[in-house]
Amino acid sequence: MFEEVKLYAAAFRKHGLKIGDRVACYMSNRKEAILTFLAATSIGAIFGAAQPFLAAKASANIIGVMDAKFLIIVDYHKGWGEDISLLDNLPVILEKSPTLEKVIIIATKDETLTSGIPRIQNGYSLEEFLRSARLADGSVPDLIFEQLPASHPICINFTSGTTGISKGPMHSAVTLLSSLVSIVFHHNLTSEDIFMNPCPAGWVIWDFYIPCLAAGVNLFLYCGVPYHIRDGVNIWDIMAKHKVTSTNLVTSVVDRMEKLEIVP
Repeated sequence: MFEEVKLYAAAFRKHGLKIGDRVACYMSNRKEAILTFLAATSIGAIFGAAQPFLAAKASANIIGVMDAKFLIIVDYHKGWGEDISLLDNLPVILEKSPTLEKVIIIATKDETLTSGIPRIQNGYSLEEFLRSARLADGSVPDLIFEQLPASHPICINFTSGTTGISKGPMHSAVTLLSSLVSIVFHHNLTSEDIFMNPCPAGWVIWDFYIPCLAAGVNLFLYCGVPYHIRDGVNIWDIMAKHKVTSTNLVTSVVDRMEKLEIVP
């Protein structure tokens, strides 16, 4: 993971990301979101995200207000077993985000590489973006951690938007220290544990599992709707199969699971 973050950070630096710049994320619960978050943090940039469940207007409102320099987006995300295009929302996002200089696309389908990315101004495939970070001999520049005060902002978490346009409180690294205390002392998680959080980037609960890495806890990322059942297999079966020892489910999710009779 260190090597991957090193590569991401080198690519961002090469393309001009610096202290105080913003990086926007719009994707399902994937490792690329975590790698982007960590790389941006090492540079002193600020990470923020729109949940993949948000449509064009809502996601554009969030990404636009960030004044982001980079946007990293996946072409499709899973919703109730179906592939839902996020690239279809990109024109509205770009219209509301004049500060965007580069759009990095994670392609899960061949059609994205052949007909999707070429039509996007300043669009790069993730592979192309990361490849640009390598030096002439194929090596990757060292990962440099900018030394900044504890009050320096590292992320923006947006509200749900149910009572108006989403508001984006900004958080510093100190915020994550309280999560680390909870993970280590209250949840008692160790390197023997596998922690699962079904929440994608864009919700404050997603940030909770970032400090798990500092404690050596293994992360299990679940993409999709937690209520979806495929071939009789539900999310509890998936957790059992992958030996998940701890998870973080909000009460509304548990309540709906009970009503839908989604049980272990």
